[in-house]
Amino acid sequence: MRDNPVLKQDIEDTVDYLLLDKQLDFISDLRDQIVSGLYNVLRQVVQRVAPTHPVKVVLVSEQSFLGYFDLMMALKNIRYVTVTHDDADLADADLVITTSSISLANKVNPNAVMFKWNQNADSDHYGRLYGLLRELWLQKSAD
Repeated sequence: MRDNPVLKQDIEDTVDYLLLDKQLDFISDLRDQIVSGLYNVLRQVVQRVAPTHPVKVVLVSEQSFLGYFDLMMALKNIRYVTVTHDDADLADADLVITTSSISLANKVNPNAVMFKWNQNADSDHYGRLYGLLRELWLQKSAD
């Protein structure tokens, strides 16, 4: 995330206020480290809770197999992912998850990452997908 001087100032003010308490004198020498640590942690929390650059995922798959619901719910529970199954969203998708039996529309984003989903997916398949989603999110957040 980009630096947030307002958040940093708020944290500095809060830490300074807390350090006015004489019972906390023993950590007053660590003021700068405390401010830096809190600032970095809060920036990460903000990015995870309210991400500014979500990964756009289009799920192109048969909706009749039971694993479809598991996959869709897993994707919807990742805060930095927006997921849809609408062909119209293929044009600006970051990631397209598809099964081999579905043909894609011609309007797929040429920069989209393609991920083949096996209908008998195991936990390793979910792990690889999650790793890919996280990498895409980090790339988008750094831009």
